[in-house]
Amino acid sequence: MKELAFWLNKIHRGDCIEVMKEMPANSIDCIVTDPPYGISFMGKAWDKALPSKEAFSQMHRILKAGGLAFVMSSPRQDVLWHMLKMLEDCDFQLRQS
Repeated sequence: MKELAFWLNKIHRGDCIEVMKEMPANSIDCIVTDPPYGISFMGKAWDKALPSKEAFSQMHRILKAGGLAFVMSSPRQDVLWHMLKMLEDCDFQLRQS
């Protein structure tokens, strides 16, 4: 696991799950993400499935207690329900929308 200073003020490129596995637990104040919605928006291949539960589990692991995860989602009820369910399953507390 790399020291926290390695992660600060830099852009890190790679598979988000693999990158987050290297990050220290409880080290991030805020996560902003716009994951695929699983609706094949405009026929794009990258948007055919929701992100894996492991991605959200890693986000929860690296987020500090009291930190904020700002997760975009489609307002479509079926998509929003799946996203919120996955976040709850990963122990996120859903207090704001």
